[in-house]
Formats: sequence, C-alpha cells, structure tokens
Amino acid sequence: MSNVDSHRTLNSLIIGLWWMRVPAATRRVSRILPAILADGLYLSAWPRVAAIAPPLALLLGLLLGWLHFAPGETFTFSILVMALMLLVSNFSAALGAWLWLGYVVGDFFLFRRNIYSYSVLEQFVHVRVPLLIAYVLLAMLLVFIPLLSPWLRRQVLTHLHVPRIPRIVINTTLQAILQAVLVYVWVQAVPTLIRPVYTWQGGTPPIEAIQPLQQNGWVLVILAGLVGAMRMVLQYRAFGQHAVVQRAAQLRTALRESAPVRRELPLGIGVLLKAAFLTLLLSGLLTTWLQAIGLAVALALIMLWRETVLPRLDGWLRLVSRVPLVIRLALSALISYFLGLQIVGALWDGTSTFLPIIIAMVISLAVCSLLTPGRAEAMPRQPMTGGRRT
Repeated sequence: MSNVDSHRTLNSLIIGLWWMRVPAATRRVSRILPAILADGLYLSAWPRVAAIAPPLALLLGLLLGWLHFAPGETFTFSILVMALMLLVSNFSAALGAWLWLGYVVGDFFLFRRNIYSYSVLEQFVHVRVPLLIAYVLLAMLLVFIPLLSPWLRRQVLTHLHVPRIPRIVINTTLQAILQAVLVYVWVQAVPTLIRPVYTWQGGTPPIEAIQPLQQNGWVLVILAGLVGAMRMVLQYRAFGQHAVVQRAAQLRTALRESAPVRRELPLGIGVLLKAAFLTLLLSGLLTTWLQAIGLAVALALIMLWRETVLPRLDGWLRLVSRVPLVIRLALSALISYFLGLQIVGALWDGTSTFLPIIIAMVISLAVCSLLTPGRAEAMPRQPMTGGRRT
C-alpha cells in the first residue's frame, strides 16, 4: 500500500470516529447530541480538514479557556476571542461543541482566578455556579445558533418550490440572514445575562466585560452572516461528491441501529428542573429571592400548561397547525415585542430593578407557547445529513 493510500485510509478512519461513531454512540444518552456532533459532516469532502478539525477545535478551546489571551474573567472581554470562536463554530455545530468543551475545561480547571479569600463552599456558590451561566451563554453562540439557523432555514423553505439555481441563492442568503439575526439577539442579551459572574461575588460587572459587545458586537453579527453564506456554498459543493453522500447514508444507518435508551424523567420533575435552570440562566435580571421564586413558579406553570393543557385543545391545535411554524414564530416575536414595549414603558419609571423586563419575558413565553403548542414543535433531534436537505 502506498503512502497516499495509507493517508487516505487513516483519514477515513479518523473521519469515521469523529463524525460518525461518536455521534452514534451519544444517541444512547441524548437525543440532541447526535445532531450536534454530526453537524458539519459535509466537511468530509475535504478529508484532511475533517480529520483534524475536531481535535484542533478542542485544543483551541482549551487554550482560550486556560490562557484567555485577554485580561478578564470571561470571554466577553475580547471581541477578537469571540470572533475567533464564532468563525470556527458557525461552520459546524460539532466544531462549536468541541471548542466549547475545551474552553469549559480550560476555564473551569486551569484558569487561575483570584478566589483564594473564599472558603471552598463560598468558591462553589459565589464563583463556580455563576460560571455555569457563562458557559451556557457561550454554548448558545458556539453550538445552538449553528444548529438552529439551518433548521429555521429549512422551515422557511419547506413551502417554497423553486428551481435548483434560485434555491441555492435563496438558501445561501437566508442562512446568512438567520445566522446574523440570531447572533444579534445573543449580542444584545449577553451583557445583562452574564452579570451573575460578578454580582454573585458581591461586585458589579466591569466596563471592560460589557463594552466589547456593546460597542463592537456588530463585528460578530457581520461575521456570522458571512460565515453562514460560506457554509452554504461549501455544503452544496460537498454534497456533490458521492463519498460525502455515502457517509451521510452510513451515519443515518448507524443512528438507526443505535437505538436511544429512553430514560425520560417524570413530567413534574422535568418541569421543575427546567424552570430552575432557566431561572438560574436569567438570574442576571433578578435582584431578590422573591423575584427568583416568582419567576421559577411562573416558568413551571407555563411549561405544565404547554405540555398538559394545550395538547388537549384539539380545535386550537388544528387551527394553528394550518399556519407554517416560521410564520407563527414571527407572529409570536411581533406580539411579544409589542407587549414588551407596553409593559416596560408603563412600569420602568416606577422601579429600579429589571422586574418590568421579567414580566414582559414571562408573558412573551406564554404567547410563544400558545402559538407553538405541544412537543411536536421541537427541533429535529437527528442530524440532517442528506445532500438534498441542505
């Protein structure tokens, strides 16, 4: 066997490991992990890139989390660091996941923080727990936006029937717009939501932690749009190759053969855990324990309502199902925006807290639940790997 054949065989084995075996194995513990870790299979059209990209993303994340390359506690101190992570992850949710994992390990275990004045318990409560919020926010940028934007694009185009060439242009343009919009929302939300990293230690967020996103967040938005368009071009080129299409078929077969282990929590416990998690994530808006308890209760009630009451309203389900999901999501956003303006405008001058925003957010969630009832609206949990489904 020649050296060229040996390299090809090695690349094929490594690609099979990162992009097929690992996603198939995670299906036994999660429904969404296979979709995340297989997203980007199109990169196997360039075997060397596909073979080395996941471990390099993991190493890059480890170095960024460990060394930070910018003076500060969080990734928000440097627009260049965030741009680099976005550039890697928005080509593939899988690369974003490996990058995120490396960053979390480096930041949590290796980065040296000035926390030696705290006891072990105080370190856990005041420093380590708030870091989980920062990691979730980072995962939204690196993993869930690259996964969500193609799904939204496919939802928009489901009802369009256009020839191949115009469809390529529409796909590319729409992917760029959706990715940029989602990153814009992320840029607007993070400066507020990341506050607990500092407030839980009894301080306030330094200007250097907020200013990069507030002043230069547009850099991330534009970069996300460009990367989104580039990703679509690469996908169309990649799925023109028989080897890539064959790998996608093999992945689908592997996923079917590795049936997930169903260990769903009871509805009540699942709702309580989700409500607690969302309350922790939104704790940057909270100023008292009473607000936290009230928000958790409101979130739990909305989730129970969506999961138990709405699915029984057959007439309402038939009515909303006639409207495409994307239109319902857009309508939900418009209604929530209008109601939010009214609530914040009426209550903002009467308080020094974020309570008006919390109330508006809870009402917006109720509106969204009403227009997207039941579990049928959930994102697909299997990776979209076929060439025609780009």
